[in-house]
Amino acid sequence: MRPLVPWMSKVDDTLLEWLDDHDIAATPKVICVNLETAVSYSQVNRRLWRLEENDMVFRDPDRNDYYAITDLGRRYLHDSDASAADFPDKANEQQ
Repeated sequence: MRPLVPWMSKVDDTLLEWLDDHDIAATPKVICVNLETAVSYSQVNRRLWRLEENDMVFRDPDRNDYYAITDLGRRYLHDSDASAADFPDKANEQQ
């Protein structure tokens, strides 16, 4: 079972799962149109920014609007020993 991370939403799980399953860097639009659940483009875009802030995804440096999952994102999905403390809200830590 995945940890309950306070700053994450159900959409985040959907995005991370899609990126993990496809193992590619993709734009928010490509991700949005290929999701099996109905999620708006603006929500996909917002949540990818949030995931990037917290090192769960990264933007491809050569193609700025392309996102890929990180090792931390994969750890969240697959590490049964992971806890919510392993995924702090870095945006709120800086304030």
